[in-house]
Amino acid sequence: MRFAFDNNRSTAQQRVFDSAVLSPWRVSDVFSGDSISGVGDEKSRLEWAPVLASLAFGEATAFAGFGQRIAESDDISTKTWLTVHLADESKHTEGFSALLDHLYPSYRGRQETLLRSKDVLVFYGRTQRADDLLQWLICTQIAEIFGMYCYKALHQKLSQDPIAGQFIANIISDEGRHIAYIGSLVDERWKQVGEKTWNARYAPFAESMILYARNMFEARKSGANFHSFGNMGIDVTAFCNAASEELARKLFKNWGCT
Repeated sequence: MRFAFDNNRSTAQQRVFDSAVLSPWRVSDVFSGDSISGVGDEKSRLEWAPVLASLAFGEATAFAGFGQRIAESDDISTKTWLTVHLADESKHTEGFSALLDHLYPSYRGRQETLLRSKDVLVFYGRTQRADDLLQWLICTQIAEIFGMYCYKALHQKLSQDPIAGQFIANIISDEGRHIAYIGSLVDERWKQVGEKTWNARYAPFAESMILYARNMFEARKSGANFHSFGNMGIDVTAFCNAASEELARKLFKNWGCT
């Protein structure tokens, strides 16, 4: 068992790490124990539920998947970042529980009945079964970037509810740090495996996972989440296109991969 590590963080990584450690928000600062949304009534808010339940499931599943990968990491930059990232995911998981109670007080203790999308199960199931740390980091980056675009679209719609709006804004801030640091870890490992191995093993995996991630939201324009976004007036195809284009730049074009 290795127990001594050199500090191998880059200057840019150190800045992101310090920002994450100093992040001040707490779930209890956003939600009071008995807060209920004053926007519309619960029945009308149920049109949003499939998306919000899927995001809650995704955050909780991501939270549960970090332990194995922290143990698998063999350098201090990766271990410590994933630990800080894990703390953020714990806040998101706790916060989504509070958000669902806030929006759907009749569903306290049975929020799982609001989950309608099987595609979210497929993506996170494949993420948990990733063969190695680099594949898992790729999945995490894909989820973070799709999540960022989704949360930005949701924030525009939920900002009329100050509590929900503040919670989503906090997540958006966290996601920006996650994308920056995970991107740097993927970049380092791309350089280690080399372009030939990347193109043969990791690029096809990334391409397939981008499609699975897109289906969590769009589901070939036929799923519960797609219709839920439509009920909220959100163009899900537009933000999925933007997320896919950013991932193409980050995972392929920047590194000369096919």
